[in-house]
Amino acid sequence: MPSKTPQRLQQEKTINFMLTCGLAVAIAGALFKLMHWHSANQMLLSGMGSVAVAAAFKGILEGTLESIVTGCAIAVGVIAVLFRLMHWPGADMLLIVAIAGAIVWALVILKGKMGGEQEK
Repeated sequence: MPSKTPQRLQQEKTINFMLTCGLAVAIAGALFKLMHWHSANQMLLSGMGSVAVAAAFKGILEGTLESIVTGCAIAVGVIAVLFRLMHWPGADMLLIVAIAGAIVWALVILKGKMGGEQEK
């Protein structure tokens, strides 16, 4: 496996930082929402939005089919949960798409595992 370039390492650090900060803001927003405090919706929107974008970019950055499907399925799932928490229309359809993405992800992983066993 070739070593990672400094640019690639910087991209991964940036995406991981974005994921961490987004998760922290989303968790704080969820707590604010439970307590019915002001700015909960803005915190949820910014936190979960950044998590969705970072998950999609992380999957695309890896470049394999498994990681792209995983990143996109996670992004759609996070957006679906955001829609559900904000009571926006379309949350059910997004959840169905996220579950379908998770099923496709599982099939891709299983195909990769079974393909690796057949080569041995």
